[in-house]
Amino acid sequence: MNEHITEYLNYYIRLPKAPQFAVMLKGNWGCGKSFYINKFIEDNGREKFLYISLYGVGSTREINEQIFEQLNPVLASKGMKIVRKVFTSVLKTALKINLSDSGEVEIDPDLSSINLPDYLTNADKKIIVFDDLERCTMDLAVALGYINQFVENNGNKVLIVANEQEIISNEEKREKKRYQNIKGKFDNKTFEGELGSNELSENVKYLRTKEKLIGKSFEVKSNFDEALNEFITDLQNQAFINLLNQKKSLIKELYSAAGYNNLRHLKQTILDLERLYLLLPPIAHRKENLIIDLISLFLAISFELKKGNIKEEDILNLFAGGHPLLFDNKDSIFQKLRETYSIESFPLNSNLWFDFFSKGIISNRDELEQSIRNSRYFLNENTPAHIKLWSWTDLSDDEFETLFQNVYNYFQNEEVEDQHLLVHITSMLVYYSEINLIPIAKSQIISLAKKNVTNLRTQGKLSFNYNDGFSVDAYGSLGYHGRDIQQFKDFIVYLKKEAQKYIISNYPNEASTLLTEMKNSPLKFAQKLTLSNTSENKYYNIPILKHFAVKDFVNAFLTLSNEHKKHIGSMIRERYRHLELAAELKDELKWLKKVNEELNKEQKKRINKPSGFILKGIAEHYLAPSIQVLESINSN
Repeated sequence: MNEHITEYLNYYIRLPKAPQFAVMLKGNWGCGKSFYINKFIEDNGREKFLYISLYGVGSTREINEQIFEQLNPVLASKGMKIVRKVFTSVLKTALKINLSDSGEVEIDPDLSSINLPDYLTNADKKIIVFDDLERCTMDLAVALGYINQFVENNGNKVLIVANEQEIISNEEKREKKRYQNIKGKFDNKTFEGELGSNELSENVKYLRTKEKLIGKSFEVKSNFDEALNEFITDLQNQAFINLLNQKKSLIKELYSAAGYNNLRHLKQTILDLERLYLLLPPIAHRKENLIIDLISLFLAISFELKKGNIKEEDILNLFAGGHPLLFDNKDSIFQKLRETYSIESFPLNSNLWFDFFSKGIISNRDELEQSIRNSRYFLNENTPAHIKLWSWTDLSDDEFETLFQNVYNYFQNEEVEDQHLLVHITSMLVYYSEINLIPIAKSQIISLAKKNVTNLRTQGKLSFNYNDGFSVDAYGSLGYHGRDIQQFKDFIVYLKKEAQKYIISNYPNEASTLLTEMKNSPLKFAQKLTLSNTSENKYYNIPILKHFAVKDFVNAFLTLSNEHKKHIGSMIRERYRHLELAAELKDELKWLKKVNEELNKEQKKRINKPSGFILKGIAEHYLAPSIQVLESINSN
């Protein structure tokens, strides 16, 4: 693809005498310019070249330092302190270009007398490569003038690598800004009409300087096959290397479909894909079609993110609007990916994809494995009917009908024993009704779902914590098909309300259990009632204490050791320390006052005894401040 460039560069660098012009390699960002030139350098012997990156370089001094480091890596190494005057003299000798004390270029014929090895004094025999010209921060005219010193005065052969379109664009922006400063306002038509005048164009120097400096220019084209081979070689995991070597045609097909000529982003994507591959559980590697689908969807999402067509948060909506294969859902993100990349499968749930692309990890490895085990790639005779039914597009008509009847009978007979499973089944049935796959009205499905809720409540199986909710995305790894259908949304609201009613009605029973726990394990009891990093803090923002019988609590409290009494007192004060949380606990004020009164009575029975002092201290230092906080909240 770039053979003609290589042929010319081989001719250029082998000329017996420098032709006093530079060669430019140009192309858009990420097209593989740096990859190409670095391979060319390797193929022709790196010792013949000086490679200078202009990325972020703001002065000729910074370029000089790069040249010095390459000409004399020992003197430039860490730990060697080179006096500025000596450093400057070395550069004068090596480059035959004079420098000021600040390290900038000067026109002065004076040379240093320091004796240097041949390889250091022969910089004029080096082929110098200047990469990322468009990304240097110094004035472009200064940079090009500096490079011209090597071409005209030092006799070097010079290669310049740049995104010329960006250079021209940046020059135009600067000129427009200068024009606006001169005229006080900007008018594009007037600007273009006056751009040719000396007054306005004298600062646009790039094209004029290029004519003098650059004798030949080439457009570097992406060499996908060569670049991909190099990227795969740089990977670490041999199994993954072998896999990608087998799937090169798939990667090329997806890269071409993206219409995004950026090899640098392809390299980043391949490295990220290796990381995902290493996170997969061993069972995933047994299914080649799963791995192929994972690669396909990963590359599609990655390319679209890097192109800016989607944002990370959009990944959470991959299933928005129903199943991705519902052809009339043209506005869904998945549908756009499907049309662009011909993707037909969606391995892993959207939460896992979001986790990886937003954080670079998948924090819940158990969920990852469950997502894979529940996927269509591992369906067998032992797979529950409701999981098989979810993958309706993979079923024959007879299989679908059999599984539907199985799940519907289970649902109709109110045999669902888990609230999350109930949500999953309801979402499927509502969705299948919506697209006319089943002859049952959505209203009938919702009515049956509510009967199942009543049954769960009767059996005491609405058992999740008060702070838990229902996933709005998926049952395990299976996305809710009908999550955007209004009847399903309304059912979720209903279910949450019913669950909350059940939980509140069960608080007295839970309070009784907690009281027993306080007597047997005071520290664990305290953990459950205060905000902390532990998963035990189930009641930190729930006014559960108001359901404790005051006398039962005080009697249990009095049986504790003095150390544990102080610990429980400290827990009570900590419980109301954060005002936002304390506001949620304001209904405990009446209970807290009664406990304080009872403990004061007990303290008076123990005057002049250690236990009396302990109770007095708990009332003054723990209970009183807590009561004051809640009174303040209730008065506002």
